[in-house]
Amino acid sequence: MDKNIKKEKEIVRHPKENGLSEFYLACRNGDLDMVKQMLPNIAYSELNRLESNDSTSLHEATLSGHKEIVWLLLHERGCQRHQRNNHGLTAYEVAKTDEMRQLFHRPSNINRFCDNLDQDMQLTFEIISLTTNDKASQSHDAKDDADENDEIMPGGFVQGLQTKEEIQRALAFAAHCRACLQSKGMIYISCFIGKYIYNNHHDHNKHVKQKEFYNSFIDKTFRITELQNIIDTEVLFTHPEYEKCNELLSIYSNSGKCESLLQLYTLETPFYKKLREKQVLPLFSCIALNLPYLKRRYFRGESYRGVTMTNDDLRSYRWALKNNDRLIQIKTFASTSTDREIAESFAQSLETSSIENKISVLMTFRFPQVCDTAINLGKIPKYDLPCLSEYEDESEILILPLTFFRVKNIEINNLSNGRQLLYIIRLENVLFEKASVLHTLPAYMKLCIKHEYKKQKEKHHI
Repeated sequence: MDKNIKKEKEIVRHPKENGLSEFYLACRNGDLDMVKQMLPNIAYSELNRLESNDSTSLHEATLSGHKEIVWLLLHERGCQRHQRNNHGLTAYEVAKTDEMRQLFHRPSNINRFCDNLDQDMQLTFEIISLTTNDKASQSHDAKDDADENDEIMPGGFVQGLQTKEEIQRALAFAAHCRACLQSKGMIYISCFIGKYIYNNHHDHNKHVKQKEFYNSFIDKTFRITELQNIIDTEVLFTHPEYEKCNELLSIYSNSGKCESLLQLYTLETPFYKKLREKQVLPLFSCIALNLPYLKRRYFRGESYRGVTMTNDDLRSYRWALKNNDRLIQIKTFASTSTDREIAESFAQSLETSSIENKISVLMTFRFPQVCDTAINLGKIPKYDLPCLSEYEDESEILILPLTFFRVKNIEINNLSNGRQLLYIIRLENVLFEKASVLHTLPAYMKLCIKHEYKKQKEKHHI
């Protein structure tokens, strides 16, 4: 048995001689009044304690069909869901009915697997071109004929990287990051070299940002402090999941392994929204440093995400479809599901929400080869790996920043339940050739220094 799992069991197990805890018995027997009386004041460790029979209060309430008690445990105190009983099953897995399992599901009005606002689209996706002022192929299919200007690079979020220099720098950075992730030692070396360069070539504001960047990779205490600040300022102590957030961060602090942080990200709290919107780095650096240990969770296959977009957004993807040199870059964490119906259900909810001038789209992400920046958060029986997601029904594949795709096809299709989904955009993962950091670092640093000198030169000419 894994030492950390064994230690966790030892911490939460407080067997009473010839008996079980009063709270556990109340949950098993369906004593709702007693549970309501004890729940507000019970210590979080006691709430989740593993009893002498290797079961928890949540397991027993679920198995016995006490829905009101299960709801209170999950939604009033954020009871831990990942613990397994003496049969190796979670509480979700021992549920006997769909009605009981539904209590464990994410609320249907939460768009975890969708981007339904312009800022969400721009936050998640960026389209870049490997060539400058390129002209797309003159061929048109029947659907593209409706857009006379789809060969012109559209505006909006697509304009993030237009010049050849910007694109080269972005791709060099991505290639360098992937090379570094093969070794923690190389990450530290790269960060120290980068810090030296930016100390000499950046203004104060940029220096502060770069210092935060490098500290995120070389200073564990800094990473933990940043994550704790997000929890304290965004989740707040009044949130039912606040205690769980702190416990999961504490597990990372003690073990250095990022599985608990991946679970933390899947919680339905403001924590993951803040990370996606403004503070990707604290979590990304933790995962990046642990990628070799997540190897069995690297994903190969197909996953899905729902999107609503305007016709201009769609034109951007048509533009990207015209040439293989045009890539889609994931800029933040993107939750996708291997269960197409999960993504379709979210897309359908957006479609029926009457968002004006929006079209409903299903994005499909195909990974023809194992990808180390697409992490399977579900249960993997082959390796006896537990589900890391808080919501076991969602079959989540978490796509990390700096993952690239090509647009392979855009088509009209129908939802599996017969409702029409206007478009399906099919993306295929682009893998970089493996290269040593000794090869990628000089190229990347050279581009960065060249960029800074160019900016300084332009500044002095103004």
